[in-house]
Amino acid sequence: MSAQETEGNQTRVEGTMIKRLFTVEPGWTIQGLAGPSVDTHSYIDTNTDMDFFDRGGGPVKRLEYVGRKDGANGARETKVNVIFNPLKIELVQNKDCIAPQALQQLHQMGRLSDRVFNQVETEVNENLRGEFTR
Repeated sequence: MSAQETEGNQTRVEGTMIKRLFTVEPGWTIQGLAGPSVDTHSYIDTNTDMDFFDRGGGPVKRLEYVGRKDGANGARETKVNVIFNPLKIELVQNKDCIAPQALQQLHQMGRLSDRVFNQVETEVNENLRGEFTR
């Protein structure tokens, strides 16, 4: 975030935030977020009060702008508090895995025996709490 004095007693503030919110365990990849992943907002502050903006259904729940206080240096006093909505991260396993549909296709094509197919199905359903259905 940067702030600079413009004309008279006015301050112009711009900013972008990039912040790591989650680190994936080895063997997994982030496929995406369920819902919007970006929020932008712009407005002109006309007073020294804190201004609040409830954002709704995107990643940001609320923005709290703290403008320049009377007699204060805008570059040090100006800030934005960002309150996030709960984010649902969609993960995909990328190591030692195969999609259930691929196993089903191999079984239907006769390239996977009934014994192996049933063994994998049992392992997924009992131990990994998967959703392996025929």
